[in-house]
Amino acid sequence: MDKRAPSVFRPYLLVRLAVAVALVAWMVITLLAARLGVDGDVLLQALAFCTLFTVLAFHYWPMELRVDGTSLHYRGFLGELSVPLSAITDIEVTPIPGMTNYGVLAPQGSIVFTSFIAGHRQLLDLLVSRAHLSPHRA
Repeated sequence: MDKRAPSVFRPYLLVRLAVAVALVAWMVITLLAARLGVDGDVLLQALAFCTLFTVLAFHYWPMELRVDGTSLHYRGFLGELSVPLSAITDIEVTPIPGMTNYGVLAPQGSIVFTSFIAGHRQLLDLLVSRAHLSPHRA
């Protein structure tokens, strides 16, 4: 069994704070719009932005990726998934404008993360070296 200390990766603090600020801002805008009696369509649009940033907050705040000596562990608001490094079958890297998506594929399920994770390149290098794979561009 590998006794290396686990490496923990979370979204950048700036990303989490930006989502929280945007959520609060859209909540204030929605409340002001409701109090001012604006058109229903405007209110629905403001509510849509509140919903969007609520989902993003629930996605980014609890997210954590941890690599220990034997497994990759993902924790998010929808649950947890652990994948043995030896079971990883592929690592996909997809650059898109403004960010990069990473897909870790295994029989237990897929773990997807983006360049919004602090240390994402280090995480990729760690997975590649410990899973003995080469990433490929999707």
